Amino acid sequence: MPKSALIVKLAAIGDVVMALPIVTALRACDPAVRITWLCGKSAAPLLRCVDAIDEVVEIDDAAILAGVRTRQMREVAAAYKRLRGRRYDLALIAHSDSRYRVLAAGARAGETRWLGRRGRRPGLVPGRYHGDEYVRMVTGVDDSGASAFDPPRRAPAATPGTPI
Repeated sequence: MPKSALIVKLAAIGDVVMALPIVTALRACDPAVRITWLCGKSAAPLLRCVDAIDEVVEIDDAAILAGVRTRQMREVAAAYKRLRGRRYDLALIAHSDSRYRVLAAGARAGETRWLGRRGRRPGLVPGRYHGDEYVRMVTGVDDSGASAFDPPRRAPAATPGTPI
């Protein structure tokens, strides 16, 4: 069971929401697991509202996804720097494109899992709910008997006048 986990899922807010059951699946394995999520600026406010995420590391997803190569490389280097020297038992790259694996390269992970193609099996099974595909990275169960996990609860909303 991992004692610490890094999740890499940057942008596309709907995809980030579908990836939230990863957190619940990790907590089901060990409620004390320390969870860090590397995300883009567009998803950071949402993820900061999730009680079960211990730390949100924010990068400029617009720069990563932009067509300007120097801007992309600068932001990849920034992600590397923010994670440099950190250790995780498990890194979950919730993208099927192998280029996203480089974002977690600054961290040391005992094991890294990603949604990319493995042999003849596609990273994401067409027609399958992506939330289940993300959970598969945690559980390793890839059949109809796999447990389903709901997204984690969000933090209580701040009361008016309370600083955030």
